[in-house]
Amino acid sequence: MMAVADAETELLDVVDEFNNVLRQELRGVVHAQGLLHRAVHVVVFNSTEQVLLQKRSAMKKLGPNCWDLSCAEHLVVGESYEKAAVRGLSEELNIKKPECALQLWEPMLQLMDYPQADVKDNEFISMFATLYDGGKVLATVMSAHLPHFLL
Repeated sequence: MMAVADAETELLDVVDEFNNVLRQELRGVVHAQGLLHRAVHVVVFNSTEQVLLQKRSAMKKLGPNCWDLSCAEHLVVGESYEKAAVRGLSEELNIKKPECALQLWEPMLQLMDYPQADVKDNEFISMFATLYDGGKVLATVMSAHLPHFLL
């Protein structure tokens, strides 16, 4: 059974080597063919400079049960990097509004091949960082355990 977190039917923008949208394809096709697409990674810090990490679900196709960044998302069709970051914080961690503005790094190209999972994950990734000292963060289907702030 396919994990919800790895839904192959999610529709993504396929981009060229300059990060311009060419067309849309299903996530499964994008990863099987190694097509360029977009993603965001968000690193959440608290005021004591600890970083929030989450442990990936055993259902994940890549890196099951491994520690991961605070949040990572594919951009859905037509979505901006910032909107994807805000959506990911809400969906994955129940962080509705970061305490300070998201800090953006320009998109960088990452080419990754995971032959054990038949995935070629070639992405333009924008990194964001933010501060959060608010309420409780929640575990979701994407994570196996409650996320933790660590040094």
